[in-house]
Amino acid sequence: MLQRGSAERVAFSVTKESYWGEEIAPIARNYIETSYGGDLASRLEFCETSGVSSTDQEAEALSACIQEHRWKTIALVTSNGHSRRAGLIWRQTLPKRDPSIQLPVDRVADPGEMLKKLGALTHKQQ
Repeated sequence: MLQRGSAERVAFSVTKESYWGEEIAPIARNYIETSYGGDLASRLEFCETSGVSSTDQEAEALSACIQEHRWKTIALVTSNGHSRRAGLIWRQTLPKRDPSIQLPVDRVADPGEMLKKLGALTHKQQ
């Protein structure tokens, strides 16, 4: 989204620490900077969602981050299979904090779908 210019900033939902006690945000930022460059990495935000185990909890935790940054338009990017449910949950959660926030939902292919397509293409080429 950043590379295409369809977003000014991108926020990632991350836990505060890994299983081994390392902070996730600096590791993720370093990976993005190494892989995609400093300009792209400088336009990232990391919102901590430690202790969440459901879409409802994640939406609530991220709503606080969204409000803190005073974002008025966000795009929810999730898998095809999860987009409808996640969109409903987010559309119920966000107005509680700020009813003026706009929320388009962007779907990406599920990993399983991608593997099936890749397998089908590989099979056809043989």
